[in-house]
Amino acid sequence: MSIGETMRIFITICFIVFYGAAGFSLELEKAVEMLEAAGDFETAETVAFKLTQEKPELYHRIRFLDRYSRSEFFEIVYLQTWADVKDSGNTAKLQSFVKAAPFGEYALEALDRLFALYKTENTILGYQAYIEAFPNSPRAVDALQGIFRVAFERASKHADKLNSVKFFDEYIRTFPTSPQVEAANRKAGEMEYQAIEETLDKFSIGNLFSSKQGQKETIARKLYNEMRFWKRQNQLLISQRKYSLLQKNLFIDTEAYTEMMDREETIEFRKSVVAFQEQTTRNLEELNRLYQEESRRIVETIRREARLTRKAISEQGEKARQGMQYVASQISDLSYQKGRLADAVNEQTGRMEEEARRASYEQERMFERAQEEARRQSIQSRRCAEVLSKNRKYTLFSGCP
Repeated sequence: MSIGETMRIFITICFIVFYGAAGFSLELEKAVEMLEAAGDFETAETVAFKLTQEKPELYHRIRFLDRYSRSEFFEIVYLQTWADVKDSGNTAKLQSFVKAAPFGEYALEALDRLFALYKTENTILGYQAYIEAFPNSPRAVDALQGIFRVAFERASKHADKLNSVKFFDEYIRTFPTSPQVEAANRKAGEMEYQAIEETLDKFSIGNLFSSKQGQKETIARKLYNEMRFWKRQNQLLISQRKYSLLQKNLFIDTEAYTEMMDREETIEFRKSVVAFQEQTTRNLEELNRLYQEESRRIVETIRREARLTRKAISEQGEKARQGMQYVASQISDLSYQKGRLADAVNEQTGRMEEEARRASYEQERMFERAQEEARRQSIQSRRCAEVLSKNRKYTLFSGCP
């Protein structure tokens, strides 16, 4: 540590020690801002640390961790902040803690605690917030799986309530790589087939104007057209479901079924469906492999950075202790010099007072002697005048004093 750095810290500490009243602590934040604006970050670091101790709000500590990651006081503030946020149950506090010190010793544990809170909330918005804040964390994939799961549960709930497959279709189009997409498509197919059977049963019971066969033709044509539509939209899973429904024995005697079987695109369609399924399987396997590799890489990186950070913090802490010892010795020397100066001033003051008393005494003695001399001369002059008067020799120019 250079002499300039030591003196700067010494002056700052003295300033805080001698003027660190409650009113002054209110001005620490402004002092930090002014020092940073002036570019004196070394002094600002010391005052900012003082601010975290005087005003231990989370905002000041997070700001210190974010701005002074290499500070000799970093470990102190880091541990204090972790003690405040780890059991707070507050997602915002945990998130700000990890953002401020992403490679800190407790970053992974903070991420786990944060994910546990979002998992307890179990909302799509919560999982999205976690992924947006920490896209490369080991828990990001788990958060994505949470989105898939919650969205599937909502789609199932609304589909059952309104007896409509459109919620499953929307889920399939929105989350094509979800593990639940097959289940969503299967449940949609079951609901559609049940609705078809119920519709045909109604026509077979008592519809006087439409035959059951005519209704089957209408339904089969609708399925056929929907199959082709979803294929053009590149929604092969939904298209395959329509195709599977049309292949039911129920529609074998319909013109739509016959037309479908006659078209050359049927074979091509089957190939594309198979290829899509295979590609989906490969994509899921590749995604899982990448997830495992990325998780291992991220965990190793965080652990390595944490080791380096702890080493750097330890070295900075040792330097800080040495610097504080030096500052303490300087303050002790200053106090000793101050005491000696006070003693010298008191001694000099005593001598000056003694000299003043002696001079006053001498002046009084001189004044008394002068008065005595004047009385003596006055008596002598009066006697001389009396003698001369008796002898009738007293004149204005006689020799009497």
